[in-house]
Formats: sequence, structure tokens, C-alpha cells
Amino acid sequence: MWHTPKSRGLWEQAGPRNLVRWRLRHSGPLTTNVAESGGFSRSDPELPSPDIQWHALPAPYQDGGLTDPAIRALSLLVSLVAVGSRGRIRLRSADPRHRPLIDPAYLSDGTDIEPLVTGIRMAREFAAARPMSKVCTRELAPGDEVRTDAEIRDFIRHDLTTLCHPAGTCAMGGDSKVAASRLTSVVDPELRVRGIEGLRVVDASVMPAVPRGDTSAPVIAIAERAADLICGRAPLAAVEPADLELAAPAP
Repeated sequence: MWHTPKSRGLWEQAGPRNLVRWRLRHSGPLTTNVAESGGFSRSDPELPSPDIQWHALPAPYQDGGLTDPAIRALSLLVSLVAVGSRGRIRLRSADPRHRPLIDPAYLSDGTDIEPLVTGIRMAREFAAARPMSKVCTRELAPGDEVRTDAEIRDFIRHDLTTLCHPAGTCAMGGDSKVAASRLTSVVDPELRVRGIEGLRVVDASVMPAVPRGDTSAPVIAIAERAADLICGRAPLAAVEPADLELAAPAP
């Protein structure tokens, strides 16, 4: 996160004029979703696919975005999307009013922290390059005093949080045998909860692995497949991309 004193913050533009502009024309600063841009990178060029996702925000991002902005700042979120750590969610009691026990088990897999260290160093390279160096005058977090890998690791351990990818707490699978006194998957390949008649789960919790990209599109695909299963519709036949291009109507 960097101080950007010459760039007006979004909250400074949230007055009546821009509100009316948004309501009447659907334009202006209030059309933002705050995550103005993003992308994917590899922390190691030898990796087969990206393991880092970026979100660039024209605002200070603190406490998971729950703290009101008080300074002009730009934030670049460094998200690990190839995560080895696995958390747990359990019932606190038989009372449905009790909140569940959630242990995200951050960094329990020792391979997760080094890509984040690399990501922070990459973010600093972005901010130091022109024209960003003219906009970002001072690093607010981790801060200029955090320089060594050990210091960056300490910062990550204290600042780490969850960002929009949690999945798999009700994972599906093809197994039907009992392993270690429990089923190794909660729902079957047709999204039916094992051992309970007439119940399906249709959301990101059935994903057996955490997707590297955002979860919205995969959840929509799961929901459409669930609709077909419930209605008894046969799945569409597999089609090669080249065949789709040949079948496309001429303009």
C-alpha cells in the first residue's frame, strides 16, 4: 500500500453530484467496483500456470476493507491462488444458532509463504517503475523498514487474510467407501449428499480443489449442471473448440 497524495480518493468523489451522475447516466467514479484492475503472475517462471493473483485498488485496504479510508492511497493485493494449506470447518454444537468453528490454517503448508514473499517484492518493483513512481510517493505497508525476507515473512504472518476463494468444505467425489470411519467425500458426482435422500449441495463448497481463478464462473457452471441433473436432462456432448469455430454462422 502506497501513499498517493496527488490522486483524489474514491470517498472524496462520493458526493451528490456523482451520485446523480451514476443514477442518471451510469457513469462516473461511483461505477467502480473498487478493484479497478488485476491480473495473474507466476512467482517462479518454471511453474506451469500462475500462482499469484493481483487486485489493484485506488484506496487504502485495511482490516479486510472494513476500515474507512483516511488517507489517499493505492493498494495492491497479493493473492496466492495455488494454496497448499487446508483449513477445517466444524460444528460448534448441535444448536443451529451457534456459529461454526472455522480454522483457516493459514500457512500450515510450508510451501505457501515463499510465493507471497516473491509477490511483495514484485509489487515493489511495479511501484518503483515509471509512471507509478510519480504517483506512489511513500510505502505505507509493509513499509520501508521491512526489507529482508525474514521481515517480509513476519509481515505476511500478521497481515494475512482470506480473499474470495474459500471452497471445498463439502467436496464431491466418486468414492462410496468408508475410509478412516468416515466418507472421503460429502456429495457424489451428481451433487447428492451421501446418506440423505432428496438433498443436493450446489455451490463452491462442493469443489474438490480450490480454483486458481475467481469462483463465480465455476459456481454458475455447477448450478447449470445441477439444474440439468434435477430436470433429468442429458449433458451436452463434448465439442472441440475448432468444431465450434467451423459451426459458427458467417457474419
